[in-house]
Amino acid sequence: MLTYNSYGTEYKIKLQLTTYQDNGNLALCATCWDEEYKFWEPYGTFTVNLGEKLPDDCAYVDNNNHPGIEDWLKDTGLAEPLAKMRQSGFCMYPLYKFDIAKIRSIIAEQDNEDK
Repeated sequence: MLTYNSYGTEYKIKLQLTTYQDNGNLALCATCWDEEYKFWEPYGTFTVNLGEKLPDDCAYVDNNNHPGIEDWLKDTGLAEPLAKMRQSGFCMYPLYKFDIAKIRSIIAEQDNEDK
């Protein structure tokens, strides 16, 4: 099971791989375990859709709403940074190349843990 640390709190998370509806770009989402109520709830989307069509394994990473996400992606081997940033509003978002095979493998393992 993956964990993600945000603002000093460690969350037990499950990944969800999907796409943005308007252009089909990669979207990486997560749910987290609510220990009090014993269920999985939406946590957030680790990517942002900035409009331009990207390769299927690339996405801009939401480092604005998820501090530390870049280190986490690199440390887990889920993605590596590319030499491109894009501005939206006051934020600069880095472009990453995701290891789709690894993400799908993790998702399969997560699904098996529930059975």
